Amino acid sequence: MMPDLRTKNHYVWNPDIHSEPGGEEDTPELITQIFQITDLPLLSPAKWKATIEMLAHYGNTHDFSLTQATAWTRDELKREGIQVGRQAIGVILRAALFGGAARSVNPGPNADDIRAALIRSTTDRAQAASLNLTEEEIAELEEWLQGQWSCRALD
Repeated sequence: MMPDLRTKNHYVWNPDIHSEPGGEEDTPELITQIFQITDLPLLSPAKWKATIEMLAHYGNTHDFSLTQATAWTRDELKREGIQVGRQAIGVILRAALFGGAARSVNPGPNADDIRAALIRSTTDRAQAASLNLTEEEIAELEEWLQGQWSCRALD
């Protein structure tokens, strides 16, 4: 007999064995939609914040190498108990570069510069896919990337 599997926010579980995943940081539909359209990884706000900050740290302490940047960032996040895959970091880094985060400036881009570049590239990609984000929706995306998302109902 097949188990009664449930799905939610990219989780699959058997309610006879596990409780429903999610908790306090359920992903809002808007964020899920933006990340699906733009192929960005669906990370929690805390992981986005940590990843962006670690990329900024890398950019200010190393000569840029895409291969080294993704491996170093993954390893440093892991040391802090944060699991983010190297492929996800690569997608984030490429989006930031596409959005204008300079990789050859000294000092390198800070977290705010990287976040702004991500917002630019994400809104451009969303618009190319016919998802024109309002200023309020862009602000919600920015809150998510800053790790400042508060669980609130969206209107």
